[in-house]
This record gives sequence, C-alpha cells and structure tokens, in this order.
Amino acid sequence: MDSVNLELPSKTQINKCGKLLKRAMYGQLTMTDESEIEHAIEVVRQFRAAHAYPMLKVRSGLTSMVRTELADEAVTQRLKRVPRIVRKLHRMPNMPLASLEDVGGVRSVLLDGPQLEKVRARIMKNWRSQLIRDPRDYIESPKDIGYRAVHLVVERDGRAIEVQLRTRGQQEWAEREPPRRGAAGRRRGS
Repeated sequence: MDSVNLELPSKTQINKCGKLLKRAMYGQLTMTDESEIEHAIEVVRQFRAAHAYPMLKVRSGLTSMVRTELADEAVTQRLKRVPRIVRKLHRMPNMPLASLEDVGGVRSVLLDGPQLEKVRARIMKNWRSQLIRDPRDYIESPKDIGYRAVHLVVERDGRAIEVQLRTRGQQEWAEREPPRRGAAGRRRGS
C-alpha cells in the first residue's frame, strides 16, 4: 500500500500522540498505560510512513532539476526517525506534530554557490505554487553555530517535504560539526 492511500488518524490524534511520546520520553508522565504509549508510537510511525511516497516524488523532481542545470551532484532523501521527531517536539514545545515540515527531507549537495543558485531558481520557477512558505536562507543569514544551507518546504500529496540545498563545502562542514541542539542551533534573532 503506498503512503498516499494510507489511512491516517486525524491531525488531532497525531498531535495528541506526539505530545504523549514527548512527555513519556522526558519523564513528564505521572501515570499511563503501556498500551497507550505503544499506540502513540504506532500513530507516529504511520504519520512518518505517509511521507515516504511524497518524498520520493520530490526527490525525483529535484534530481531532474539538478540534471537540467547540468549540476553533477547527488540527491539524497531521509525520513526523520521517531526519536528525532520526539526530540524536535521537545525543543519546540508549541509545535504540533502534524505541523512539522521536515519529517520527510530531500537534500542536494552542489558543487558551488553558482550551481546552488541555478537549482534554487529552477525550484522557485517550477514549484513556487507548491512552496508552503518562503525559503529559509541560512547562507545569507547563517545560524549562530555556522550552519549554512537553503531550506525550502514543498507540499506533495498533502505532506510537507523539506528540500535542503548545500554546497560541497557546506556539507563537509555539517559532517565535521558535532550535532548541537537547543538555542545554539537557532538562527540569530529567532
């Protein structure tokens, strides 16, 4: 069964299960039935799985755009794992699970800034009507820790899929840097 036809619980139920797992993971539950936690994990897994096929569509489209611009870099994809989803919900306490924009993600690592800008321009031309919000340009305004990339969020089949564009140098930096969470990872002024 593809994820487009996957019968999901309501957004309210998805958000409730996200809150329950966050409280369970961070020791904020006073008393709960183990079957409730198991159910919440299953709901989050279903929500995550529903992003797989839309993510594949975005990857295919991005690969085509990268090739059209004669860029020779790889395009990769990933589904955020359940523990990472729960950690993000903890870091962003007012963010409901159903509103997360990066459960499914696609990344293109490009040779240099000019290639990145060509691919970004093609995305803006081809996918403008499917962008959920304005791009976040962490190249123009890097995060405090030095992170640089361009993040766009595209809607496919009712799912938000994050697209990241980086240069090789930005990717190498991200691979060398240890992961940081919390205030240090946020952009200045956020």
